[in-house]
Amino acid sequence: MTTTYTSNLGLAKPATGDTGWGSTINDRTTAMVEEAIVGKSTINTWSGDSHTLTESNGASSEARGAILHCTDTGGQISGATATVVVPAKTKLYCVINETGHNVLVKTPSGTGITIPTAKQLSVACDGTNVVEQDNHSVSFSATNTTVSGQVTTELLKVNSSSSVVVADIKDEDDMASNSSIALATQQSIKAYADATGSIRRTEIIKPWANSETITGDALPYQTIGPGSAVETIAEFRLYGNSRTVAQELDLNINGQLIREGWGPGVKARRINAWVVVERVSKSATGTSIGTVTVADVAASGDASSYYKKVEINGDLTHLIDSFTSIGTSAAGANKKPVTNATYNPTTNRTSIFYDSGLGATGIFGSTGATVFISASGFLSPGSYVVANPENISRLYVTDNMVTFDISNYVSPSVDDATDDVIDTRKSIQLPKLRLAPNGSAGDVDIRVRMTTNRLGYDGEYNFYSLQVDQTNITRPI
Repeated sequence: MTTTYTSNLGLAKPATGDTGWGSTINDRTTAMVEEAIVGKSTINTWSGDSHTLTESNGASSEARGAILHCTDTGGQISGATATVVVPAKTKLYCVINETGHNVLVKTPSGTGITIPTAKQLSVACDGTNVVEQDNHSVSFSATNTTVSGQVTTELLKVNSSSSVVVADIKDEDDMASNSSIALATQQSIKAYADATGSIRRTEIIKPWANSETITGDALPYQTIGPGSAVETIAEFRLYGNSRTVAQELDLNINGQLIREGWGPGVKARRINAWVVVERVSKSATGTSIGTVTVADVAASGDASSYYKKVEINGDLTHLIDSFTSIGTSAAGANKKPVTNATYNPTTNRTSIFYDSGLGATGIFGSTGATVFISASGFLSPGSYVVANPENISRLYVTDNMVTFDISNYVSPSVDDATDDVIDTRKSIQLPKLRLAPNGSAGDVDIRVRMTTNRLGYDGEYNFYSLQVDQTNITRPI
């Protein structure tokens, strides 16, 4: 009778009636089963960085071994990866790689699995390809785990006692999802932190292009006046971003008031000089901020006062800035400049103070009217809007307003009949200006201009420099 063999492991199957079963079972079946279950095949010969496992029916063979121990004591592997070719038959293998190279375990025509050097992995041949033996665990516990590639998980719990389960890792620069079960990437945390808080920037502007004279070590300067013309001394940009809630602008102007030809007997004389700060409009359409709860009240208690106060429910102070105008429609009907706004938490109302102009009549004579504001004076985009003056009373001309008065009294050095030249050097920190986003968040273009002699008293101003300190205030989304 003829002994046959199993197709995968090559175990002997004696035919019925065969004699000599003892040696057949012992040598060709029992020993082979042992090899298939716990046997180790050492792979230490390589040709062209490859080794094909040997097969044999009823005799010991590399392909039958449960463990494939890959080594390269002879230094025959030259490339980064060696290949072990297993038969295209269903079989489990535990691969131990001690070659010093990667080892790819595959079938002759199929795909396989690469085991890094100094690692061990259980793989399975499905008859076509070599795949991972275990790629899913219902429950997994380990004291120490090292992962060199990508980890994909549906949920992550840091420790068994924690009530927090992590479901995602997000790369959001604005943290917009605000999730309680998501972690953030390092890049998004840095981007968020960089854009949140107060971002400060300082520059000093000198009139190099418009300087009257630059000789030797003389400072560059630009002469303003005498006369009523308004001249530009600086243009710059306030930088913002999508999270800007306010921008603050501090200006320090450095220059010299000067006048000639005083004549005899003059003790002192005022020389007038004003600074005009303008921003570029981003939107002509005003924003509705609610309805009047308390109608026009004279701010000073005197009914003849030009300054009026209206009250609106809620805290609206963050919407009011140094350029804000108030009106009765989105188009800016009856618009007036706002001087300031305060919030009363007891009544939950914001008081908005505005200048009604050369007269005592306000624009909100009754409650219930909708209030509109604009940080662009309700002017079309690209137009220049003058920051609301410190004191408008004597200079209230809508198309020719000024922001700061830096006039000063100066006196001649000698009181005699000569025409003395007198001057005073001034470095002035102007009051802080505040800007709220208008139309859209982002950068705001600013222009600073000066004028002299608007109210007489001939003189001029030599402008030397303007220090610009800007702060971009941002907030969490």
